[in-house]
Amino acid sequence: MTADRTPFKINGQSIEDVDTFTYLGSKITPNGGTDEDIGNRINKARGAFAMLSPVWRSSAFRLQTKIRLFNACVKTVLLYGCETWKKTVQTTNKLQVFVNRCLRITQYPRDPLV
Repeated sequence: MTADRTPFKINGQSIEDVDTFTYLGSKITPNGGTDEDIGNRINKARGAFAMLSPVWRSSAFRLQTKIRLFNACVKTVLLYGCETWKKTVQTTNKLQVFVNRCLRITQYPRDPLV
């Protein structure tokens, strides 16, 4: 990040300078914003997981089917844009805790939702 924040112009019009914005579902910040983006992705994945709560509670689906649904519908939301994140032990642990909690709920649906 550079300290120079000169106004950016296109066709003579100044472009508004903002601290954060969302682009294609990822939160962009001047410092890279990995932590904020991961938190944002976890919240979106939590919503996707909650929408499927009837599936997690149902005994009509085998565990293998529930895990496949989790990977297809929740994990994809969680990991969208992860190629741009800086990988640290803390961020990896944060993601793994979320995944483990969700998988525990799919196996034992009486646990409270994430």
